[in-house]
Amino acid sequence: MAKISQKVDRLTNSIVNRLSGDSFDTDVVELQKSELKNLKKGWKFDWKIEVKESKVYKLII
Repeated sequence: MAKISQKVDRLTNSIVNRLSGDSFDTDVVELQKSELKNLKKGWKFDWKIEVKESKVYKLII
């Protein structure tokens, strides 16, 4: 299984725009299979497999 490496520089309850510093209140919601058709291409893994094998969550503002 491929590992994903991500640096966390601080913990917040929001999404913060790294360039502007703007902060947006954020909710964590389970991704529904019906939403897969709206995802952009270019991800390094297959969303359909991920949703099939486990719960997948999205961040929304």
